[in-house]
Amino acid sequence: MASRVHCGKCAQNIPKKHRVINCSTCSKFYHVKCCDVNTKDFLAIQQSGNSWTCFNCRPKSTGNIKIKCFECKKTIAKNLTPLECSTCFNQFHSSCGGTKTKNYNKFNNWDCNKCLSGNLPFSGIGDEIFKLTLLGKDSFFTDNISLPSFSIQSLLDKFPGSFSCEDFSFENGTSKYYTPSEFLNRKFKKNSFSLLHINIVSLSAHIDDLKVLLDCLDHPFDLIGISETKIKIDNEPLIDISLPGYYFENTPTKTSFGGTGLYIKDSISYKKINQFSMSSKNVAESVFIEIELKNSRKLNIGCIYRHHATSVSDFVKLFLSDLFLKIGKKRSKTILMGDFNVDLLNYDSHN
Repeated sequence: MASRVHCGKCAQNIPKKHRVINCSTCSKFYHVKCCDVNTKDFLAIQQSGNSWTCFNCRPKSTGNIKIKCFECKKTIAKNLTPLECSTCFNQFHSSCGGTKTKNYNKFNNWDCNKCLSGNLPFSGIGDEIFKLTLLGKDSFFTDNISLPSFSIQSLLDKFPGSFSCEDFSFENGTSKYYTPSEFLNRKFKKNSFSLLHINIVSLSAHIDDLKVLLDCLDHPFDLIGISETKIKIDNEPLIDISLPGYYFENTPTKTSFGGTGLYIKDSISYKKINQFSMSSKNVAESVFIEIELKNSRKLNIGCIYRHHATSVSDFVKLFLSDLFLKIGKKRSKTILMGDFNVDLLNYDSHN
């Protein structure tokens, strides 16, 4: 004779073919009419990796308060038992917490993955800090996003007129972003002509950070381009912003944002190009110098910053087109550095 299975609520027998809905905690079976879930929904809950719990095994009702899973941000259904982390007290679906409700109920304390990993050694160290530590450098940096290289020609194609990489860059017209650890691992030749650009978001506030960065990179850059110096017209910086072994040229801003600067190694003979060094309120700033190469050819080097307040199209129309026309008439090799505030990951569609 087949064993009888009684419903956990009405205590009546449940035929074998209807023994589907069972509590993940007490393992009792229920008639569909005796619980708040039908067979289809119960199977869907199981397939999603969650567990269904009967009325008797659920925690006390929270009334009409909706509980959201901290992981997926979705509301946890009332017929599901949430997992609560004993450290952060956030609540999770059993599938998002990676633990079945039946097992969760056996634990005196349960920690979510984030809190659990936080107890592991060195869990707070990001990839960049870890890599710099392996290289024997002070780990003062936060993690950086390593961006792909982009084509300067693709940007020039957006501007009015006809320009090419041969007109506006030396070498191959390709730039590359580096995290400090990536730069150190490349082991660049120190006797090659090299430039560095950084958006410093106030030179006065972060001059010490710049010095620490240069000490970490341990590379004799010939020029260092600085955007967003936040040096205002008729307002000299209150602190010393000089770098040992470098001259400094800049174009101040007419607002509280922007400003551009160039640190030039003191062994380089140069002159500032005032015609190219411009400031347009809420639009952009630029600073340019001209240096003479060993073959007596002239090389222009500039740093540009575009303000967020101006659209890319207005920036091109009101500032960049005129600047490029002036550079084109000079017919000298030109290197551009700066922060154009253009999403270079989507430069084909950024407006």
